[in-house]
Amino acid sequence: MAMQVEDTCNTINQHEENDATIIRKLGAAERIRIQEMSQLNHYDRQRIQEEIHGVCSMAVEETPEVVVAALEQFDLHLAAATAAQTLENTAYFVAQSHGLSCHYVLTNRDFHLKFLRADFFHAARSVKRFLKNIAILYKYFGLVALQRPLQFSDLDKEEQLELKSGHLIQILPSRDRAGRLILVMLGGPATMTKVPVRSTLYIVNTASQDVASQRLGAVLIWAGNVSMAVKFRHVHESLQEMWPADPIRYSAIHMCLPPGPLFNVLRAAVFFSVMATDRIRAIVHSELSSIECMYSLMSFGIPADQLPVTNSGKVKTKPNLRLLKALQFIDSCSADGAGSVNFPCQQQQQQHFDGILFPNVNDVLFSRGGSAKRHFGNIEFQGLLEPAYIKYNTMGSPTYQRVQLACSEVLDVILSSGGRLLTLHRDGAWWVEIVDPMERESRIKAAWYDHIRRTNAQRQHTSSDTMQFVDLTPSSSSSAAACTTSETRGGCCSPNQTKD
Repeated sequence: MAMQVEDTCNTINQHEENDATIIRKLGAAERIRIQEMSQLNHYDRQRIQEEIHGVCSMAVEETPEVVVAALEQFDLHLAAATAAQTLENTAYFVAQSHGLSCHYVLTNRDFHLKFLRADFFHAARSVKRFLKNIAILYKYFGLVALQRPLQFSDLDKEEQLELKSGHLIQILPSRDRAGRLILVMLGGPATMTKVPVRSTLYIVNTASQDVASQRLGAVLIWAGNVSMAVKFRHVHESLQEMWPADPIRYSAIHMCLPPGPLFNVLRAAVFFSVMATDRIRAIVHSELSSIECMYSLMSFGIPADQLPVTNSGKVKTKPNLRLLKALQFIDSCSADGAGSVNFPCQQQQQQHFDGILFPNVNDVLFSRGGSAKRHFGNIEFQGLLEPAYIKYNTMGSPTYQRVQLACSEVLDVILSSGGRLLTLHRDGAWWVEIVDPMERESRIKAAWYDHIRRTNAQRQHTSSDTMQFVDLTPSSSSSAAACTTSETRGGCCSPNQTKD
């Protein structure tokens, strides 16, 4: 660590004028962020803080009328922005020149709608974000990025290995308590010499296909390492290019960086690169240990047990590999015409692949092992079983009709809240909804009887502990009485007494 900081200082000395200017600008980023927060009124600051914590959402309430009107305004501003060809809209003219082959970016209303959601249905800002997005996609991926969503096969072998290693960027398998996807930027391995723009674009654009995160925004966690910190200038330049073009907004940004001057510069580089609307949503978790940072993230509704880094600093790779496996399967189905991306925004491609990559917070997960017990929907599910158990089992011995009625009521509550019963696919890479009524009933009944067994076992354990305590009390009293009797008869002597 010290050697890398020294090397960075030597690099700064070699480019004294340019780097000194950059560092001076980056040092002012925190002051700029504070000024931007102070310019907001109390109501706006409170709403932003509540959205950061996942308590509420600032998303626009969508109705069919609102969506149709917003798309019409989007078309008007797009026509005005593309009236003459410029450097910013060159990619759009390239798509137009290829006609129907580029209908994905030209006529796909779901693709346009996610840019409107990213800017709270502000048509002018959405068009700017749209043009920047297709421009950067065309720059790094070519014409294919204008014809269909990005696929894992669009990356070269080195970039695929970078994503599979899990050291670069990951999408957590679980959402936060508000239902938003969580992206974790780790920074890449120490051997990486450049910022992996293409890999990052692929993951971000994949996450942007989730409709819930389009509406609510995504959560971004910066857990950068020394490898990212020493490349702070490249990070600064890459973010300035990518951030305004992201097809999804970030409702919360968490900076989990270790203390130190090098990481302070990295944090300032990020602040100075992002837009003002995102800077005010940044939370800095500095001067904290890994465990303290984990508990701090939990206070924002983030499932800390799903974070891709352990307390010892080891990177978890299994959830990331499962996600990439599912994405590759989806890509192969799309190429064969037998299936496609499972995100709800791709309505024309939902007919053949009904898998679910990221369960919602109200969904109940059924899988082997205890990995799903901490899911928000499973916790609520256990909370529904307890009052049903009290209601139907305190009236006497439970009958089959009572259990069936209780399970039906539990299922109705889950479905009425928008939840689903999901089971893990046999490949173990995605979830599948349980739609068969008989299987639904059997799954809930199995969970019901498991809850009864656990409750009875807990009561027996508590009862046995109480009886053990009660049994000790008479024996101790008898011992005390026996000792008193022996003392009375002269059987016990004090240290100062002797027997005659």
